[in-house]
Amino acid sequence: MNVKEGVDLNGIRPEILRACADIHSLMEATGQFTITAGLDGKHKVGSLHYVGKAVDIRSKHIEDPAMKKRVLSEIKNILGKDYDCILECEGEPNEHYHLEWDPKV
Repeated sequence: MNVKEGVDLNGIRPEILRACADIHSLMEATGQFTITAGLDGKHKVGSLHYVGKAVDIRSKHIEDPAMKKRVLSEIKNILGKDYDCILECEGEPNEHYHLEWDPKV
């Protein structure tokens, strides 16, 4: 797993670290596993990034759009209902998987 230079992971919740460990093999199989944002960066108001419950993971290295969707589906399958993962900014320079720990009560 790589972390993009400047990414702040200080204060990331253990649940997010565990999720990264759980999807490590899947992401490495895509060619790389790079976290591109943690508590740093600009996110929408109320974002779980600011409380250590979210990370962004590089996806733009996966060229096949269908493969990006399969990886997204597999991430969701591996992590289960307490996690949300979406493909943000699809096809744009800032494309990434947004992964957050957001348990449903």
